[in-house]
Amino acid sequence: MSDMNDLVVYKTSVKERDIFYERRSPTEKRILIFKSDACTGCGICVDVCPREAIEINVIGASQSLNAPKLIFDPEKCYLCGICYNFCPVGAIDFKIEGSSTKNIKRTSLGKFTFIQEKCDFKDEEKKIMCDDCEKVCPRSAIKATVENNRNTIKHDDNACVRCGTCALTCPRDAIEVTKLFLGEISVDLEKCQACGVCVEVCPTNSITMPKKNPWERTDKIVINDVTCIYCKACMNACPVNAIEVKRKAANIEVDEHAPNYKALENSIEKLLED
Repeated sequence: MSDMNDLVVYKTSVKERDIFYERRSPTEKRILIFKSDACTGCGICVDVCPREAIEINVIGASQSLNAPKLIFDPEKCYLCGICYNFCPVGAIDFKIEGSSTKNIKRTSLGKFTFIQEKCDFKDEEKKIMCDDCEKVCPRSAIKATVENNRNTIKHDDNACVRCGTCALTCPRDAIEVTKLFLGEISVDLEKCQACGVCVEVCPTNSITMPKKNPWERTDKIVINDVTCIYCKACMNACPVNAIEVKRKAANIEVDEHAPNYKALENSIEKLLED
């Protein structure tokens, strides 16, 4: 008699910059797709993986290097999909029997609310469209448009990281955002070498390197903690461990009808462990 494990087939393949991990059993086919170019290396998937099958790839920390930011161990991963449910930047897709589960995600990471009644033209008489939110979005998750003679927006929920930059910019308070995490971030300026890697990987453009004159003394980097989502991409990428991020609370809701509800709930606790 054949062992059930002999009937399970694992396969790894690469197409352009995407990596495909496939698990085929007598009852089901699952595929996890890692979109390397979309990944920021925040490590949230690393924290929640119940099998410790994912790790940060140190040489892929910088956006300028042609290397994936994560390493998946196909011998440990059994494609449970938990990493997919917690990825805030849409770098992981998950398919069951060939169908993407993109529209049935079991978690809600923060909250984005658009209030149509408040959104309006910059100039009502001339019908000049307001697109301030689109211009400032660091993830190109918002597209301003005019429909039925109304100023409105189209929002890509999968691309949005809930940084709140759009809400801060909207002149009519038509957008409300609840961030994924609440926390704190600190930088050891003695250790910091101003290499700029943290600036490269930040998904919300919350880290900048101030321009200065040769005779001026300024901080090497400046972090806007109002738009920071405490994802830890900068901390994981910093080559000298000069950045520390602590998550204090998570604004994550889990679908109580999810078959792996308890595992998803336990994952939230892992994200808050320092």
